[in-house]
Amino acid sequence: MHQQYLNECVKEPDPEYLVWKKNEILLAGYLGYAVDRIRVKEKTEIDLFSYRKAADDRGLMLSEIEAHILMKTEAFSMAIVQKRDKVFLRNVSAKISQNALYIDGHQIKLKKKSSGVCDVPIGYVDQIAPTIDVYTIINDEAYLFGIRFCKKGI
Repeated sequence: MHQQYLNECVKEPDPEYLVWKKNEILLAGYLGYAVDRIRVKEKTEIDLFSYRKAADDRGLMLSEIEAHILMKTEAFSMAIVQKRDKVFLRNVSAKISQNALYIDGHQIKLKKKSSGVCDVPIGYVDQIAPTIDVYTIINDEAYLFGIRFCKKGI
């Protein structure tokens, strides 16, 4: 009997069962989310360009502004904007209430201008972290963006 057990071939799991189990694990992961929130995780790569700021006293030119849109709807948009050597997170909305904004786990206070534009400074091009996570709640929907900065010519 022992010899028969040793000679018995190894049985492979049923492929249909493995597919079912994988889908069940994936669907069970959604049970941990809040019912009234949609979670979107998006990874984005953004190119940052070097800027020489020595003795520059002229006004900001349009060619010195680089914008990378993270999210855009009819009533709201969020983008990473590079103005010369500074990097901002820009929120533009007229009627949407943004409940919270976190950058790398730190809550950011938003001060809106009358035009609905809100610029949150992230840092300078030469000193910015290579990756940041931006988490925001807009109209009870949660969004998470993983942003990786690629420094060009720095």
